[in-house]
Amino acid sequence: MWSLCRTVVAVTLPVVVLAKPLADHCTGVVVGPKATVDGSSLVGQTNDAEGGPGSSLVFVPTKEHAAGNLRPILDQETGVQIGSIPQVAHTFAYTYATLGYGVMNEHKLAFGESTCSARITASSLAHNGTALFSNKELTHIALERCSSARCAVALMGNLAENQGGFYGESNDVNTGGEALLVADPAEAWVFHILADPTGKSAIWAAQRVPNDHVSWVPNTFVIREMDLSSDAFMLSPNAAAVAKEFGWWDGKSRFNFARAFSLGEYSNPHYSSRRLWRAFDLLAPSLRLDPSFEITDVDGAYPFSVKPDHLLSTSDIFRVFRDYYEGTPFSLVGDTPAAGPFNSPLRVAAGDSEAEVPTGGWERPISIYRTDYAVLSACHPEGHGLVWLAPHTPH
Repeated sequence: MWSLCRTVVAVTLPVVVLAKPLADHCTGVVVGPKATVDGSSLVGQTNDAEGGPGSSLVFVPTKEHAAGNLRPILDQETGVQIGSIPQVAHTFAYTYATLGYGVMNEHKLAFGESTCSARITASSLAHNGTALFSNKELTHIALERCSSARCAVALMGNLAENQGGFYGESNDVNTGGEALLVADPAEAWVFHILADPTGKSAIWAAQRVPNDHVSWVPNTFVIREMDLSSDAFMLSPNAAAVAKEFGWWDGKSRFNFARAFSLGEYSNPHYSSRRLWRAFDLLAPSLRLDPSFEITDVDGAYPFSVKPDHLLSTSDIFRVFRDYYEGTPFSLVGDTPAAGPFNSPLRVAAGDSEAEVPTGGWERPISIYRTDYAVLSACHPEGHGLVWLAPHTPH
């Protein structure tokens, strides 16, 4: 069952579209292997959920499965089984975060994540909805079955598109889409996914990050114009037809995924764009990017990825994870009304009473008070992979 309302589609039984203006979610990063000091691909995120810290890493060993076994699919929120898919004979060892997503497997395939706005949303089968797969389950299955980022992207897309549909963090258009950042020792990718209009399939896209570049995803789709003749791009077969049907693409120009399916940054202007500017500016200051740009449904404001001014180490990414705009006009520790009390970077979001007065919003930093954990995986071409996990806020 689907409904079109002001260029967004929400798929539930019944149809429900809610607004959550104070939604706070993750900032993801992925770095190509030729952009780092030791040749490792890097991927991770700050997991910015309400109520943390509370996550820890869980190790799942390699397993053998008998022919005919089924792999249960769990609801992301409740953990109850809502379906199953055929199991494979052998699954790889991997780690995941208890309140988050898959992290890394034995082949040094690793993930980061960021929730995004999307024009079409669906709900889980566990909540009177139509869709089977969440981003959490997709990352777990990919780590169980894949040894490369390219395999993970294709597998996740195929499962959601053809074997049960996709649902996001909520059926709210502000948080109904997802971005997964995927890396192995040789490649780095960004993957976007949302529901299709039936609620029983999915629309998805993926773009490879150039080997000497870094890409950040701050709660908004960043894949825009796609060169579908290049093996650096993947697009679900239904994407163009759906976009054209609803008037989100003219059918003639080069296909632009975010313009077709994103609503831009949610919550308030600069909620995503300022973080993207800051991350790029810290790592590639020579670009002199303008911090005043906004990300909208038609304008991405900043590049998909940039080449850093110097080769990056994990310490460079940790520095970005810790950032709260110190030393800029947007600092949360400056002597300005917009900074936190007593120059603290902890700028707590407004409550219900404050939200009744439409006066704008505080700057949303990369390091936010509500972070559950920060994680960064190093996928080195030799030896073991390495996972860094920091409970609570990075600063």
